[in-house]
Amino acid sequence: MTKAAIFDIDGVLVDSPHERAWGETLQRLMNTRWADIASDTRYAPGRYTSEVYQHVVSGKPRQEGAAALLEYFGIHDPDGRRTQELCDLKQQMIVELIERAEFTAFEDGLRFILALKARGVKLAAASSSKNANRMLERVFLYPFCERQCLQLPFVTAQTRLIDLFDANVCGRDFARGKPHPEIFLTAAALLDVPPNRCVVIEDAPSGVQAAKAGGIHANNSLPADFIYDNLAIATAVIDNAYRHGVKRLFNLGSSCIYPRDCPQPIKEEYLMTGPLEATNEAYAIAKIAGIEMCQAYRKQYGFNAICAMPTNLYGPGDNFDLETSHVLPALIHKFHAAKVSGAAEVVLWGTGSPRREFLYVDDLASALLFLMDHYDGGEIVNVGTGEDLTIRELAELIREVVGWSGTLRFDPNRPDGTPRKLLDVSRIRGLGWQATTPLREGIRLTYEWFQANWLGSSVFKVEPDMPESTHRNRPDGAIAAPKSE
Repeated sequence: MTKAAIFDIDGVLVDSPHERAWGETLQRLMNTRWADIASDTRYAPGRYTSEVYQHVVSGKPRQEGAAALLEYFGIHDPDGRRTQELCDLKQQMIVELIERAEFTAFEDGLRFILALKARGVKLAAASSSKNANRMLERVFLYPFCERQCLQLPFVTAQTRLIDLFDANVCGRDFARGKPHPEIFLTAAALLDVPPNRCVVIEDAPSGVQAAKAGGIHANNSLPADFIYDNLAIATAVIDNAYRHGVKRLFNLGSSCIYPRDCPQPIKEEYLMTGPLEATNEAYAIAKIAGIEMCQAYRKQYGFNAICAMPTNLYGPGDNFDLETSHVLPALIHKFHAAKVSGAAEVVLWGTGSPRREFLYVDDLASALLFLMDHYDGGEIVNVGTGEDLTIRELAELIREVVGWSGTLRFDPNRPDGTPRKLLDVSRIRGLGWQATTPLREGIRLTYEWFQANWLGSSVFKVEPDMPESTHRNRPDGAIAAPKSE
């Protein structure tokens, strides 16, 4: 059984303003001390973008990142003095931003660590960043818990994120840095918990995400992004977990990677027995590759990787962006907008006849913890409720919860997606687990979160004043929503 959780900080619990600090520091230098060489470089303020940060700087040690940024913009630095100057000023800038609380803490991360604390799991902070503790000290948990309706005996008005940890090795100088596990082994020793009873929560290769997912529109529009990002994540995480001695890895697939027309309910052995749904084929192939990689590493190396197949997920912290979200959060967003604007009609994709199964996110977390403690097999395991409903029935239920009384109209010229996706959950039920959150109650909790935290943000702003919710409606008063994933 898991006794302790060891957390990296940046990219897991908080999102430090590194991208902003690098950009603003470089701009300041180019406008002042380096102004005389500006015309001889490729630098312009608009050319420093998030993409440049991700591909040139992100993930590198500070000195190496600074040198790479100067090289990218053609800023001559024969003796390394400009690299050092950029490093020093960037560090000053990021400290200033953190002290002004101009960074974010991830709501899903906060919910997860609070749930572990409530379960009595020992916690350790283990970040190589010298700024990690500064950020942990700035995040007060009581306002977050109050908005989430969480009553926890260990959270008071003065409780900060840093106070949750039983051990803290952030910012220490270790002889061997990451990816060597010395920092995590040290944390486990301070907790007095054997390493094989600890789980490490690290950030994934593409920021905090461990997969790139979306609904029909996103999958249709961005197939290259979906296959590349998910293959890159799978290969990096699985291979590095094996090479660096991870004792057990949890890999998540998805119910949408089963064949389009496989028998219902879907048993685990139906994977790769028929053609995939065309609208999400790129995503499905990448996720199947991750499962095959886990099973191959188990066969060749004896690597203990567990693969679970969750059904459609929803809950607080979901993605409500209408271009990239799944059906349930999209419907919440659209019905809320219709209620606020007084729209008489909402147009939905497809016929409304496809059937879908939905699992509340806290139930998935419960299932994963259960499997981590009770399952070591190489076969995939479905995780769901074992119950489904039509998209029309889902829309009517969400309309009731939101409190909008307008008309639903389905557009049959839009794609439906897979006709039915209902998982056979007899394997996980046989192990002793089943979901406990009724769909109506889960939707109610999700809608409450949406109202408290919109615009569609998946992060908790550290600043005390949250922005007011705003939205745009179509001029004709009808609101179109993506249908189903």
